[in-house]
Amino acid sequence: MVSTPLAKRADEPAPLNTLFEGEASGAGASSSAIRYHYDVGADFYGMWLGDDRIYTAAKFHDPITGRKIRSTLAEAQSAKVEYHLDAIRAGVGSRVLDVGCGWGGFLEAALDKRGVAAAVGVTLSRDQYQFISSRNRKNLSVHLQSYETFEAEDAFNGVVTIGALEHFVRPELSADQRLAVYEGYFDRCHKWLKRDGRISLQAITWGAVNRDKQLDYLPLDIFPETDPPTIGELITASSGRFELLHLENSADDYTETLIAWRERLHSQEQAIKRRIGPERFEFYDRYMRRAIAGFRRRRMLLCRFVFRRR
Repeated sequence: MVSTPLAKRADEPAPLNTLFEGEASGAGASSSAIRYHYDVGADFYGMWLGDDRIYTAAKFHDPITGRKIRSTLAEAQSAKVEYHLDAIRAGVGSRVLDVGCGWGGFLEAALDKRGVAAAVGVTLSRDQYQFISSRNRKNLSVHLQSYETFEAEDAFNGVVTIGALEHFVRPELSADQRLAVYEGYFDRCHKWLKRDGRISLQAITWGAVNRDKQLDYLPLDIFPETDPPTIGELITASSGRFELLHLENSADDYTETLIAWRERLHSQEQAIKRRIGPERFEFYDRYMRRAIAGFRRRRMLLCRFVFRRR
């Protein structure tokens, strides 16, 4: 598979694969790869994601019946956030960590809806870090570094990783190397969490696609240096450290979310093109079209896991 070379931003001189402060082994997407997709400006994402800038799949459907139970994107995103808050039992006085925290929507919800004592985020995106920092929220902190180098001052009651695990390994890694990376993630969560603490994990995973076909389907021109996990890899990697409490697969949730995002993107087409240019508009539109097809054909799945620390 041939992927499109990365285009540099004027303010992004570092080449791909350069290690930045706070970045670890480089087993997953580098800082420059993350910035390539995500650092287009918080204003741009706000134009079509909304003020909360939640850039992960919403929760539209009942995972058992498949019945659609939320009609709008806002309702479904709120339901997704509540699901993860419930999964880690976030409450007054608790401490929560968001690995790959985006623009901080989940962290702010943990403060506003559950009254947590500390909401901590980790991201490799400079734009996301700056946006969250500018909010100046009490009891909310964010770290511009890899989860692999993050050290917690105090233990957490819950860890969420929503739409970030997909970036933890690169396509060229062997099966053993991939598993080692995921084991490292669970090792770190085990270290960060209090006894009986929980992880709520949401990730795109591979469907029933052979490995050689997976490499053909990887959208490396959209998400460089990125390769989603399989369900089996995550269950195996967590074994011994965590007990799996819950697993659900709802690919239709991502399909529905992408359709809503694309409608919003097109509703702001002219303003977005003025803001970031027509080529970048087409970049995101192409990504959504391809992703919708991938989820509809079940090449990609949308899975949610809840784990309890042993």
